[in-house]
Amino acid sequence: VSFVDGVNLHGSRILRRAELPCRPPHVAIINSAYVVEVSETRTVLERELCKEVRDTLATNGKVIIPVYGVGAFFHDLLALLQDYWVSMHLQHVPIYATSDSLVHAASSFLPLCADSYTAAFVGRSPSVPILKLPDLKLLVEPTSRPMVIFTAGASIGGSGDTHRVLRAIGHHPDNLLVLSEFRTPGTINHAFLNNVACADLPKSFVDSIACRLHTFPCGDEVDAREVVELARQCRPSSSLVLRGADASDPFLLDALRPLHLPVTALQVDDVWTQLVPRDLNVRLRVNLAFQGGVVPTLMLAETRKTLYFNNELSGMRRLKKKKHTLAFGHTWKYPKGGSGGVSCSKAHKRPGKRTPFGLSMLLSNEASESDDELAADDVDANVVGVLDAVVSALHQWLGWAPDQIERQPTWLRVASVEVSVTPDWSITMNWSFEDEELASRVFGLCQRVVETQYRDAHQ
Repeated sequence: VSFVDGVNLHGSRILRRAELPCRPPHVAIINSAYVVEVSETRTVLERELCKEVRDTLATNGKVIIPVYGVGAFFHDLLALLQDYWVSMHLQHVPIYATSDSLVHAASSFLPLCADSYTAAFVGRSPSVPILKLPDLKLLVEPTSRPMVIFTAGASIGGSGDTHRVLRAIGHHPDNLLVLSEFRTPGTINHAFLNNVACADLPKSFVDSIACRLHTFPCGDEVDAREVVELARQCRPSSSLVLRGADASDPFLLDALRPLHLPVTALQVDDVWTQLVPRDLNVRLRVNLAFQGGVVPTLMLAETRKTLYFNNELSGMRRLKKKKHTLAFGHTWKYPKGGSGGVSCSKAHKRPGKRTPFGLSMLLSNEASESDDELAADDVDANVVGVLDAVVSALHQWLGWAPDQIERQPTWLRVASVEVSVTPDWSITMNWSFEDEELASRVFGLCQRVVETQYRDAHQ
């Protein structure tokens, strides 16, 4: 039995490449919860982070990096910044840490983990030291210079160093907060977003955070391609067991299907982690669907189903309206007389503003109203036929088998995405925040199906 938990097949700046046993196992257990949304190369990601850090320092800002523990994320970022400091001649900018364990990490922890790190990293002697932050008053002094601060204790609440540093300088928009892309229990983002150290999070403190946000994948994070490659190299003879939040992801299962492996997806990850599931799933997304560019975005959810929205343009603000929950809806009606080729008996009185299926949908869940009036000879939609065509399109383009789709006479459901069709050629969709990407794909397919069915009905 081979148990693989977050293995990087290609290595990183400090980590060695994963070494798999030569003999294929009977059973291989792979943790698919480490599938992250990374499409760029490691060099591009490092270059983007260094550019964000340099822009922050140029405006006399400060870079805050919460650290959950002395591990790969801390050493990876520290080595990257130290090399960048030397190449760009930034030795005058100090790198601080709030705890002694981070300051003396190289001498205390590296000998214990020498087998996991590259020989070049273990034997390096950096010329840029990491210093202990003498006092938090140094952060708020009028003559304070730019700096980088590694804070121990990654929770946003409680009495940890991260909480105190954010309370001191988190309100300044020129400062930068750097987080990892881990979202699993026991990691930086899970502790930060789920407020592990403190049950109560003051609203005044959250509203005061206005610094910018940048995410950077940890060195031992893997993406879906590496999970598939890992399964190909392991090639178990009896069973390949996927565990984690993404074990039943249809795209991951489709990528594994050509390998002809006996795949088993565990539906409940609590069997392994023994954690009580949260009522609200909190995700950290770099971008939202159909946005013109990458918008660094931070989402915080409370137990009262209240959303906080933070990006570089608007800063942190609370969405107070009752319709701002983690369940979203959208209604779309086929514009008769438009792309379908059938002229409408009455023209628009005024052009309606199209609501984009993205950020404005998140901030306002009101259904868009159409100014079109049905003509007297208009044909009603065959609801059953439209839903049959939607099921066929989901199977053809997204790989969803008919037995995976919950079907009713007037609606169907895929994961948390519910689609209903009415005789007036309207589509109503409801979905949860965690299936936002799937909802955008289903919405596009439903639009094409309704357009085709409408043209066929009027020919």
